Amino acid sequence: MPPLKTPQFHPHQLMLSHFRPDELSAIAGLLARYQRDGHGWDEWRIKNWPAGIEERWNALVRDCLSNGFIHPTAHDGRITWHQILTRDKIMVADDCLLCPVPHTECRGSVRRNVDRKELVPCWHTDGQFGV
Repeated sequence: MPPLKTPQFHPHQLMLSHFRPDELSAIAGLLARYQRDGHGWDEWRIKNWPAGIEERWNALVRDCLSNGFIHPTAHDGRITWHQILTRDKIMVADDCLLCPVPHTECRGSVRRNVDRKELVPCWHTDGQFGV
């Protein structure tokens, strides 16, 4: 099956843009522990996630999602991601489909054509992804 979106960047590149290798190793250990413990993510994260990592982790998850990767898991001391695939050989996702910003909060604008309205996504209007 083909990927839903052709990525500009792969998770390994993105992880190294947000974290040092030693930090990634520590995060892989935390994810492995979370996978073993089996508690709800929010509850577990509050108790176990080191201060100062959450904001960068959330940015990494958003960047991976925008490139078509989800569900980070830890295996053998490494973090792996699942790529979103499609059965449709023709369907290609644009950035709106994988945007983490709720549609109601999008900064995109509506362009009116003669017989229809067309959303101009935020990534076309200001060059920034999301809000």
